[in-house]
Amino acid sequence: MACTTEQLSDMQCISDVALQYCRGVDRLDADRMQSAYWGGATDDHGVFVGDAWEFCGMCVEALRPSRSTNQCVLKHAIELIDAHAVAGEVYNVTNSLQDAQPVRDLWAGRYLDKYEKRVYEGRIIDSVCVHEGRH
Repeated sequence: MACTTEQLSDMQCISDVALQYCRGVDRLDADRMQSAYWGGATDDHGVFVGDAWEFCGMCVEALRPSRSTNQCVLKHAIELIDAHAVAGEVYNVTNSLQDAQPVRDLWAGRYLDKYEKRVYEGRIIDSVCVHEGRH
């Protein structure tokens, strides 16, 4: 597939948005997580379906007992739909170590995201988290 310079730039920006979200989760930084979403975006994490910014706050509170979280992005498939819309599929494995007891939580899954480009910036407008397994 031959891409224009603008398409390559858009794809890199989308990849950066996904990494920004994951970095926010790892650092328990709701503001950083929210910066990956447009206002009014939706998120479906199974246990939560609704406003993405609300999810960010809930996620940070749920992970506070963790000593460490580490989201490992394995691959990111990006499909340019048109000049303003992008679909992305991020494969992810997350390690979480609890603070109070020696418990390691390993989660595997995918983020199925729709991104919207406004002027020169792309952010997530709709996200679905697909749980593949937990150990």
